[in-house]
Amino acid sequence: MKILYITLAPINSNSSATLRNKALIKGFVENGNEVDVISIVTPNSNPYFNGDNKKFIFGNHIILNKNSINEKNKKQQTSKNAILRKIASKIFHTFSIHDGSIIHTKKVNSYINNNLQPFYDIIISSSDPKTGHILARNIINNGIKYGKWIQYWGDPLTLDIATNTFYPKRILGIKERNLISNADQIVYVSPFTLEKQCKLFDSLKEKMFFLPIPYLEEKIYEKPCLKNKIVISYFGDYLSEIRNIVPLFNTIKSLNSNFSLNIIGNSDLKLKDTANITILNRIPLEELEKKEQETDVIVCILNCKGTQIPGKLYYYAATNKPILVIIDGENQKELKEYLDGYDRFILCENQESSIRQALEQLEFERKLYYPAKQLEASVIAKKFLELN
Repeated sequence: MKILYITLAPINSNSSATLRNKALIKGFVENGNEVDVISIVTPNSNPYFNGDNKKFIFGNHIILNKNSINEKNKKQQTSKNAILRKIASKIFHTFSIHDGSIIHTKKVNSYINNNLQPFYDIIISSSDPKTGHILARNIINNGIKYGKWIQYWGDPLTLDIATNTFYPKRILGIKERNLISNADQIVYVSPFTLEKQCKLFDSLKEKMFFLPIPYLEEKIYEKPCLKNKIVISYFGDYLSEIRNIVPLFNTIKSLNSNFSLNIIGNSDLKLKDTANITILNRIPLEELEKKEQETDVIVCILNCKGTQIPGKLYYYAATNKPILVIIDGENQKELKEYLDGYDRFILCENQESSIRQALEQLEFERKLYYPAKQLEASVIAKKFLELN
């Protein structure tokens, strides 16, 4: 099959959306499909982005923007300008449904047209950002020939817990319906999001599906068995209104010296280091990968609200490390049943007693874990193309 994959997530970023995109595209290629990709890039000077895409092999790659502020100009920017930009960005996000990537959807220019094939069996648009679907719609309206259009959604529009806009949900619902109604199929990455979307847009539910997120590649670490001192790590941002990390923090703080905890990511909380807990803001990718290698147990905290499951849970399933999943928010019983089906995760509630019990059991059992084969890129990509 010939596939056109459209995303306005920077292809050289280390974000959850980009990892999901890369894994799915890799899976398509491994299954013998030809894939063209439309995306954007970010500056290589950004330490939180990965400019090395040599392992990421795909067909024609159409980059919509290559230029950004260079390092020299960046150093010359004053703190006053930085504050003004921050204020302007906050105003923009308050009065706009979409982020700055909307600029790339305004005009389907000759640069795009000249790099596209005359026909694609499938066009896939991926979010986040949700503007990828808008760009796909504009390309289709510009006359491209195709078999079917599949929209691949991370966070939905109306139910997105991270959306901070003054638009009422009724207006968001109208805009979302207008967008998804154009697709031939709609794929969500959470079974609970699918359930809510089917109720919210009942007339469109027949073309809605769920598929779990694939991982890009297996990560097999040496010495996967737990050592005498168990190093636990949480990687990722933890805004208090989205994820509650306090029970984990308090549990490790109270435990004996057999446990230590790394918390690495940005937050509105002001947690402080303790004798066995290290708190860090975001760090460059190379440092993050080193921390992951040194970690015995990786922690994933589910959201306090909403229907989405953090993508990192699936990416961690590619390793041979124990993964402690702290269940929180809505659908806790259903979440436990769903995750138990993978036979890969250690599950507990987001309460100190439950976290302590899970860690003590993990320390006692010292079980070996392996990558979840059912989440391999080629497996999920094959299922993706078999939807009907």
